[in-house]
Amino acid sequence: MLLFLRESLSDVYYRQSPQARKEYFHGERNVVFKDIFDLQGISYFINSLYMDVNFYNNAVDLLTMQFTSPLSSIAPNLYRFYIQDTVKIDSTPCVHLYFAPRNKTDLAFIGHLWVAIDSTYALRKIEAGIPKDINLNWVNEMEISQEYSWVGDAPDNRALMLSKDEIFMDFGLFRGDSTRSLLGNKTTSYQKYELNKPLPDSLFNTPLAAIRDVGAESRDSTFWRRNRHIALSRTEKGLERTLDTLYKNRSFR
Repeated sequence: MLLFLRESLSDVYYRQSPQARKEYFHGERNVVFKDIFDLQGISYFINSLYMDVNFYNNAVDLLTMQFTSPLSSIAPNLYRFYIQDTVKIDSTPCVHLYFAPRNKTDLAFIGHLWVAIDSTYALRKIEAGIPKDINLNWVNEMEISQEYSWVGDAPDNRALMLSKDEIFMDFGLFRGDSTRSLLGNKTTSYQKYELNKPLPDSLFNTPLAAIRDVGAESRDSTFWRRNRHIALSRTEKGLERTLDTLYKNRSFR
């Protein structure tokens, strides 16, 4: 049963020198069973879905542990790689590899990755999970999926950037009991990249890392239909209708 839905729309600005990152939120909304669902009580679970995962780093931080990335320079010592197939992603030939830790108790991932067969050998897609033998702080299961797409047309202004990032988590309510858990799924879509464009200092002249527009939390349905990158599923649409029906029912209130 779907109990909670969060949506946000933002612009992210990054400056390399001096290094700075600011996120401007234009819309935010939460749909939740507010009378029976304690957001503060499960804030740790919700915040876990908003981890920044970068497989190009040698070590990937997940909750309280560090996992070795399958792209790490020492990955051949920790992982076994198996060629599965060759496919095309956006007309680029890619090799599909399955990877798994050599030792089941190592802090390493298990999954699939797709690497471009060209001069870049760049990661185009990855699906990574946590082996069942790893005890990850109340997490019964976790899956991370990322996709990369080329941005820019000019040869000197072109880069492979993250275009979609998805995290699924099965979070146990009671330690050692996998039958009662919360399932969470966070999908982030990245669009309209602009590379190597000068940015005004005014964007960064604030101590806040996240800045919200006035009225960002009260956007109407028209705003969300026009601006969301991915349409809501039938289940997600149904949550709002269910809440409207329940709160109109006096016995529920």
